[in-house]
Amino acid sequence: MTETKVLQLSFLNEAGKSCSIQITNPKEGLTLAAVKAVGDLIIEKALLEGGKSVLKSFKGAQLVTTKHEDLI
Repeated sequence: MTETKVLQLSFLNEAGKSCSIQITNPKEGLTLAAVKAVGDLIIEKALLEGGKSVLKSFKGAQLVTTKHEDLI
């Protein structure tokens, strides 16, 4: 069985539309405070655009874990 993890960061752009970023294999033990700090930095430095529009606010984050089991 294999397990994969993806960190999904959600933002709102200037038009009020949702945008997300996925990070595969995030570091273990992440906290909401650490993830929020990164999200806020992305917004502050205007590092990314969401749908041809600047990201304006950090909406939240999810850690998604998927397990894959081969059937023999």
